[in-house]
Amino acid sequence: MTDGARISSASWWRQMPVAAWLFLFGVWVLLSGKFDAFHLGTGLAAVAFVAWLHGRLPATPEPGAPGLRSLRVPFFGLWLFWQMIQSAVYVGRVILNPGRHLDPHLIAFRSKQPSLLSHVIFANSISLTPGTLTAELEGDRYLVHALTPRTAADTLSGHMAARVARLSSDEPIGLPESFPPEEMSHLS
Repeated sequence: MTDGARISSASWWRQMPVAAWLFLFGVWVLLSGKFDAFHLGTGLAAVAFVAWLHGRLPATPEPGAPGLRSLRVPFFGLWLFWQMIQSAVYVGRVILNPGRHLDPHLIAFRSKQPSLLSHVIFANSISLTPGTLTAELEGDRYLVHALTPRTAADTLSGHMAARVARLSSDEPIGLPESFPPEEMSHLS
């Protein structure tokens, strides 16, 4: 083991900023609501585990990939939260009256995103929105379970894909291109 490798593996806990340690530990304490040694120790262990995972991640996932634009992230988060509320209300209505709209099926499509990070954010945003679940992400190909035709159409509309792409680039990405779900590698 080289000195550089020894230093980086020994200082994994220093790679995450102190403010992040304090924030994560504060959230743990706030959510647990318990101040005994067991719960505080478990919280510290959980934060240390997150710091260890953070230290193992590369600084930039792809060389030359655009990073996230910091000022756009909070606005995207608020927009996504609003989408989650709207979808939850819609899915609630579908559940209460399933005969009218319920038609679960898989959709497969390609979406051009500026980076791997954007692909992951898009896949997670789909899954966070009630009525849809990203079952697979393979390169630029997505396999999504949609609860109703409306949730499938919303996913294929390209609105969310464009919002995610704008987190790191101003280049237009176009609409997602659908293809038969059977073309995904695990379904062939």
